Amino acid sequence: MKRILVVDDDVVMIRLYEVQLRRSGYSAYYFQNSEEALGRAKGIDPDLAILDYNMPGLNGADLSHALRDLLGKPQMPTIFVTGEMEEGILARIGQIENARLLAKPFSPRRVITLVEEFFAEDNKVANSTESQP
Repeated sequence: MKRILVVDDDVVMIRLYEVQLRRSGYSAYYFQNSEEALGRAKGIDPDLAILDYNMPGLNGADLSHALRDLLGKPQMPTIFVTGEMEEGILARIGQIENARLLAKPFSPRRVITLVEEFFAEDNKVANSTESQP
């Protein structure tokens, strides 16, 4: 089962992710701050991260880099969630490989669509790697 790390300082957003991810059969771990997420990430070994961009402490981009370094997963799929579409934020997220942006407000189903797209891409890569001589 795929494991998803979710970090958002908004309890309402955490609840939204929890309902959608559980309904879709994913194993997800929820944190309201970057420090706790970093402290527990190794034990979880997530396959994907959903990160709020604007949080106290580390922003989503900095947290993504820290998680990828900590876990040794420089290509870990990451979904950044933000309500602020400032040019600087968009540029920063655009520089991060294997990342997508989810702009608030969004349909709860859109979260699952993005997660499924990432995992479908991972399966294609894994299958093509296995079939090569």
